[in-house]
Amino acid sequence: MATNGSTPQEWGGNMAADPIRNPVRAIINLHTHSEAETHAIGVALAKVLVAGDVVALEGPLGSGKTCLVRGIADGLGLPTSSVSSPTFVISQEYDVDGLTPLVHIDAYRLRGPDDLDAIGWEDLMQSKEPIVAVEWPSRIAAALPSRLISIAFTHAGEHDRLLSISSSSTLVERMQSVEWPPSVVARRLNCPICGNTVETTAPTFPFCSERCRLADLNAWFTEQYRTSRAADANDELTE
Repeated sequence: MATNGSTPQEWGGNMAADPIRNPVRAIINLHTHSEAETHAIGVALAKVLVAGDVVALEGPLGSGKTCLVRGIADGLGLPTSSVSSPTFVISQEYDVDGLTPLVHIDAYRLRGPDDLDAIGWEDLMQSKEPIVAVEWPSRIAAALPSRLISIAFTHAGEHDRLLSISSSSTLVERMQSVEWPPSVVARRLNCPICGNTVETTAPTFPFCSERCRLADLNAWFTEQYRTSRAADANDELTE
């Protein structure tokens, strides 16, 4: 169990259908205020990951997915200087003798699971040797294993991010043991649109109402938000 001085993080009391594949998940919500805190979450998570684990990271551009993968690499003892989003190469492996390797996949450019043949996905899943981190997992949802750790990223300000971490029921006990940095454990936050207090169990979390959720969506459509890198025409996938 966590020993960071905070109360247990209420795993198992908030169960829902998983948007990717898992029929059951346990959820914890974390709130980061900087890239350093997002990185620290990856370091903490790495301490309980084992070979064969798959971590799915879903969120908009610039939300911190690659930053968290860099933290996982750091927590595994792997060099972090070369960790970047493998948007163009799709897959990148970080491996050091004597350490558990990490395979980093960016599925943004993939049209579906069939495109995974090019990176040897089936062999990767059968080998169960590396830890696999997948950005944009919804692109290949049908190929993901049922035994999965999912992390959903949401913008909550220029530097703030909300992370909802879930897992299949078989991983709950292990996830309960993660010692998350105390500064990121979120139970009650302010709505990023109007500032009202929002319980992390609210159905519209991190927003206090459906109206605020739609206002946030409109801000993306009207380009009031900025990503950490400029969008490229090649980022658009056509059916």
